[in-house]
Amino acid sequence: MKYDSTYKFRWSIIGSGHIARKVARELSDSGLHQIVAVFSRNQITGEEFCKKFNCSFYDKIEAFLNVDCDCIYIASPTDSHYEYIKNCLEHGKNVLCEKPITVNSRQFENLIYLAKERDLYLSTVLAFKYGKKYQQFKNDYNAYKYGRIEKLYMSFGLDASLLKKRTRYFDPSTASGAIMEHGIYMLAFIEDILGYSTDIFIVDVHMDKGVDIEAVLTMTAGEAMCNLKCSNRKVLSGDAVIYCEKGLVTLPFFNRGCSIYFDDNIDTLQKEPFSFLYQFNQVRLEIMDGKKESMFNTTEHILNTMKMLDAVKQKMGIIYPQNIENL
Repeated sequence: MKYDSTYKFRWSIIGSGHIARKVARELSDSGLHQIVAVFSRNQITGEEFCKKFNCSFYDKIEAFLNVDCDCIYIASPTDSHYEYIKNCLEHGKNVLCEKPITVNSRQFENLIYLAKERDLYLSTVLAFKYGKKYQQFKNDYNAYKYGRIEKLYMSFGLDASLLKKRTRYFDPSTASGAIMEHGIYMLAFIEDILGYSTDIFIVDVHMDKGVDIEAVLTMTAGEAMCNLKCSNRKVLSGDAVIYCEKGLVTLPFFNRGCSIYFDDNIDTLQKEPFSFLYQFNQVRLEIMDGKKESMFNTTEHILNTMKMLDAVKQKMGIIYPQNIENL
């Protein structure tokens, strides 16, 4: 299919929850995207979603997968990702899935093979990698502006007990927990900047009914010592504080990738508005150009991050139900 620069990219969406609605709002207002269909197991929220965004509702996955679209965005709980992605690829659909893309790296490796076999695009949502200030930091770091990174401190957390659908955060059958919900951002950041590493030490972890509620860990990546804290029981700053040879760099709310300041001086703050469109516009261009992965979040990077996540879970003793770990 031939595209032009004004082409309205057609999305089908799996899921009608909070994150799907936030993304759909930006897509609908952009002028470059349109939503054609949504699949949801919740008929009430699914129909409300379709009324708001002028698309078709499906409660049968087979019918949904027969809708003509350019890409399917998956915004369902993590335990469902593998089967949904597999079904989408088997039906010839390009896929962009929320993070973590699967429960484990073995599942993702299987999907990589399937996507290549079907010649389809496959990636995961990690908005910070597309943020302008994260891109600025990464480019400057790679150009040796800051010298080598010596230490890195990262934290990210929220009080999940206050959320409307809080039960998911404390249920091992949904593959949730502090590491899967928040640690994934930190590991992806470290892998992207410092490289792959499983040299990880668990300092402290609070478990409840098989789910990690809060965790503190250290790891060595490149030449840097990294200290990470994530939590589902308290709000944490969300900052990445990076000690470099030539100064201190801070990325507030690093998971957004849109703010940066230097040498502990807030007056140097540079900030851009956050938007999911940075990534979704890039995915649109990549698929229109025939690409099969994202230049800012390659298959190799995603797989490395998933292997690092597996290593953390193994060292914490996190074991999810076998039915969501299987291929």
